[in-house]
Formats: sequence, C-alpha cells, structure tokens
Amino acid sequence: MIQAPSRYARVIRVIIPFATLSGLVYLFLMTFIPDHYEAASSSISSSASSLRSSLAKGGDAVRSGYREVSNKKAVLLNIDFLGRTEYDGDDGARDIQRLGAQKESNPKDSMDGHKRTGHHHHHHHHRKPSKQEIEPRQARYGSEELSDTADEQADRVSLNINNIYNTPMAETDEPIYEVKKANGVLVVFTSEEQIQDARQTVRDMEDRFNRGRNYPWVILSVLPLTERSRILTAQLTKGTMTFGTVPKAHYRLPRGIDVGKSMAKDRDLIFAGVNTKKTEISVRRRWRYLSGFLAQHELLDGYEFFWRVDPALEIFCDIEDDPMLEMKKNGQKFAWSMSTTENEDGIPSAWTFVDTFKKTHFDILPQQNSDFFLTRETGEEATTCTFGVQNSIGRVDFFRSREYLAFFDAIEHEGLIYYENFTDAIVTTLGVSLLLPKSQILHLSGMGWATVSKEWSYCPHAPELNARCHCNPNPPIKPAHLSCNNFWLGKNKSPRKNERLECNNGKCVLYIDVTDEPVEQEGRGAEKPS
Repeated sequence: MIQAPSRYARVIRVIIPFATLSGLVYLFLMTFIPDHYEAASSSISSSASSLRSSLAKGGDAVRSGYREVSNKKAVLLNIDFLGRTEYDGDDGARDIQRLGAQKESNPKDSMDGHKRTGHHHHHHHHRKPSKQEIEPRQARYGSEELSDTADEQADRVSLNINNIYNTPMAETDEPIYEVKKANGVLVVFTSEEQIQDARQTVRDMEDRFNRGRNYPWVILSVLPLTERSRILTAQLTKGTMTFGTVPKAHYRLPRGIDVGKSMAKDRDLIFAGVNTKKTEISVRRRWRYLSGFLAQHELLDGYEFFWRVDPALEIFCDIEDDPMLEMKKNGQKFAWSMSTTENEDGIPSAWTFVDTFKKTHFDILPQQNSDFFLTRETGEEATTCTFGVQNSIGRVDFFRSREYLAFFDAIEHEGLIYYENFTDAIVTTLGVSLLLPKSQILHLSGMGWATVSKEWSYCPHAPELNARCHCNPNPPIKPAHLSCNNFWLGKNKSPRKNERLECNNGKCVLYIDVTDEPVEQEGRGAEKPS
C-alpha cells in the first residue's frame, strides 16, 4: 500500500520549483541587463524614500489638524487653550490636552524640535487667536495662587501649575487700564460636597463684579479641598485665589454646651412646627463660625474689607460701582442688600438678650446705634429682622474689635446658637445693629441676588437699578421670606411672620401669619440729630 506524502513533503515540492525559477530570473537580469536593473533599483529606492517623507508629513499634518480641532472644541466648551480642566455639567471634568497652545507654522520643524527636547510642551509658538476665541478666555482665566501650606506648594511644583496658569494672555484690541480698588478680598466658606455651588458663586461674581477688578479670593473649608477642586475653582478668576482651612479651635464645640439639651431643644422646635427638619450640630457649628470667627482667619490679615459670598448664589445685576470703595470713602463698616424675617417662635430669647446686653454693656455701645431695626413699635419686642449675610461686606477690624468680640462672648455664654435658632444671620444682625450707627451701614439697593433654591431673593424695583439686572422685580411667585428692606428705609412698619403647627387627632396644619403694613408717617429709622 502506497503511503500518501506528508504535509511537509507537499510544501517542499511547491517551494523548490519557485525558488529555482526565482534564481534563474535573477541570474538573467544580472547577466544581460545590469544597467536597467540599477536604474530600476534606484527608482524603487527613491519612491520608497518619497513615500516615507509623505507619510511623515501626512502624520504631522494630522497632528496639526488635531490641534486645530482641539482649539475649536476648547472655544466651544469655554475651556482654556492651555489644557485646563473645566467641569462640564454632569459629564464631569474634561481634560483638553495641552495641544492648542502650539500652532507651528512649519510642522516639520516642530516635529524635529519635539524630537530634540523630548517634551513638546517646552516650546510654545502661540498663534494670534481670533476675537471670538479671546473673549471667553479672558472672561474666565488668569493666574492664581493655589497653595497656603508647604505641602500644597510642593504639590504645585510637581504639577507645574505655574507654567499653566501664569502664561501671558493673548493680545486683544480692548484697552488696558487700571481699575481703582479697595483693600478687599472675596471670601467663600465651602466644602468638597459644595464645590460646584462654590464655583457657580465665583463665576457669577467674576462676571457681575470682579471682571477687570481682579480682587483676590480666599476659599475656606473645614477639611482641605482636593487638588482637582482647587484647580477647577482657581481657573475661574484672573485674580489670585488662596485656599485655607478653618483652625480647629474656631470650629470646636464650645465649652459648657450640652449636646443632649441642644438635640432636645431642636426636637421641640420641630414638634412646634418652627423647624421642618432636624438641625444638625454641624449646621450650628457653621452658624457659630461664620458669625464669630470668619473675620479672624489669618488669610484675612492685611485686608480692610472682606466680601462674603456663600456657595450657590446667583447674582442678578451688574455691579458697576465698587461698594468697598464707597464704604472706604464714607467710613462704613457693613454692607447688605437683602433682608428677611425669622420665625419669632424659633428665637424666643431675642428680645431678652437685646435688652439685657444694652443694660450690661452700655459702655461699649455707640451714642447712636441701629437698634431700631431690632425693636418693634411697642419698644418691648424684637423684630427678628435679619440682614442677608450670605452676600454681605464687612470691615475686618470691626469684626475683630473688642466691642464685637464682647458681644459674641455674650451670645456664647447664653448658648443661643445651640439651644435656639440663632443663625449666623441673626447673630451678625444683632451685633451690627447694636454696635454701629445707621450711617456706618450701607444698603446696596442695586445689588439683586438670590439663593439657587430661590428661598431668598431680592430684585431691585427702581427702573434705573433694574436696568442692569436680569431678574423680575414683580415675580408671579413671591419669595418665601418676608423682607425688612422697607422697614429699614422707614417706609413700612416692622414686619411680622409667625409659623405654628396645630395638630388634632393626628392631622396637623401649618399656619403662617404675615403682617407687613406701611407706616402712617415718614422718618422711622432715621438717625436722631446729634
């Protein structure tokens, strides 16, 4: 029986004739037409070299084209050409590679330069951007200081943040001029969980007020913010931005405070319908810090004014006149634009505290203060009117003064922040009204703003003021709070807002009583002649 050839034998039978034929063809070419062979070989080599050069140029052209697309994408997303990280809605942060900063006129030279250095970002050949590209860039970015500790400085060096943020701005046709500024700083107290709300506030303040002025920012938090959050926030301003943490001594639970008693008092307020939900101890710590210790932070040393803006604020109006300059000119120590009323049942000790403090601390009270804002027409009740401190300006030295610290010590001694609803707004309003005359308190009637939830909202009514705002002075749905602005101006009587919860057989109804009447005669709230 004849055995079939193996697979290897079949392959060899195919290869041997092919190799033999190839060798014969090669001998024929080398023997009879050597000149033609050399010409063909040269032509083939030249074609291959040309092909390699074309591929290289084509690859560089592709890279150059990608940079051009990246530039256009950066403009559409309002992201800087230098590759800064910008938060884009719920999709999170998008990192645009640092390609847009380089626009070489000769791609081949650029490729050679990259090969020589090994790092393409060492060569910045900036093209002159168009006006459409300049505006979003200049509106949003500048140089920032990201660190306030040695560790953060080390992080900044390792991240090469200075090379990113201190790059010169592109040339523009807009005039360059210096804006007169006060010795002030913008301050935000936030947390990692609130970082996007804080960024919204920074963005609104930059667009409405700080663009062109470049006041510095101080961002404070209980725990250090992440590196990503610092970068995302700092890129929103051309001014410096410094991040700091709250000293532990300023945020601790005060001595003598009974946490069990505080929680029991809170439950009583919930059952009475005053509070709709539990007020955590952490919230009361925040009230205490903002009203008593914010101005004492070391990062505010050297500044005359601090402008507090809380996370999640929406600024309605362009702020053309610098309120800090006006305060400096007029010797004023506090500025506000919106006011509201608190539920009287949540602060039952308000009048007792005011009356007692005036009797026991008469030596530190000015001859003329603003306690009319705290007192009802009867002279024996508190108004519960409060300034909207979420967007307010204070003089640093006033909130560090012996008088204010004595006032705050009295608040601490009574435990009012922990045992009643003495918020930072109430405490600040009491201190300012007791210790300052009305002439040293500035009402910013043209600064409309609101919290994002619209729980508190103020929109200027005067046409000349509202012309700079995008808010509706007569909204179809009124804000939930009751304003004290007209009471401050002497136009209305002291407003009153009471909320009570009445329950019967398990069914509860929340009753809200509101009183807001105009005065019969003008002049209430004016200072007495000296």
